[in-house]
Amino acid sequence: MFMQKIRRATKNRRGVLIAVVVLLILGLVLGFASWGSSDYSSGTQTGTTIEDQIKAYEEYLAGLTQDYQAENTYENANALATGYQYLYQLYAVASGEESAADYQALAVSAAASAAQYYQTSYDLAPENLNEAGRARILASAGSMYYAASDDTSAAACFEEAIAIAPQDIETAANYAAFLYSTQGLEATETYLNQYIDGLPMGSSDIGQAESLIQEYQSLDSFNSTVGGTEETE
Repeated sequence: MFMQKIRRATKNRRGVLIAVVVLLILGLVLGFASWGSSDYSSGTQTGTTIEDQIKAYEEYLAGLTQDYQAENTYENANALATGYQYLYQLYAVASGEESAADYQALAVSAAASAAQYYQTSYDLAPENLNEAGRARILASAGSMYYAASDDTSAAACFEEAIAIAPQDIETAANYAAFLYSTQGLEATETYLNQYIDGLPMGSSDIGQAESLIQEYQSLDSFNSTVGGTEETE
């Protein structure tokens, strides 16, 4: 049943929701781990509807916004960035409901807000944040710009992120998702193989990148099925 909702959402607005589908199918949590933030555990109680979760989370974000307005810091900007990213996920899943088409526009708006706050947090990042950490912020911004249908800004963020930390697996995984969504399987495989070639011999990230290639191949088959299947429910 859940996968049927995702399929309907994907067919309704493939460009906006493909990032969510990629994450759900591959189980990637890499740059998106904060979506399940323990700070918000009380707002996602088992058994609540997606609409109830959205309402509660919107209220939670209102409090984060007040914190940011009171103190414009890296921590507060990052909290809002990850918060709007999670709200985007909720809206995107809700848009899979037949009666909830309006959530598609809300998902785009939440993604745009997340991208902007990620860029703000990047600008406010402490000097001791390493290159991988900075690259991951930019990659997250890129993913959210893409979800907001701003491919130009997304590509710019990813290109800068890859330049900063070319061997970081989390950045590479996020960029691979963007490539798959915009250019397809062949471009994704080419990039990941180049990424593997640039890693030191014996790196544990080689196996992870190889697994990503295999999973994108499976995902490509899944997307072909979605594209050719009519929902009857």
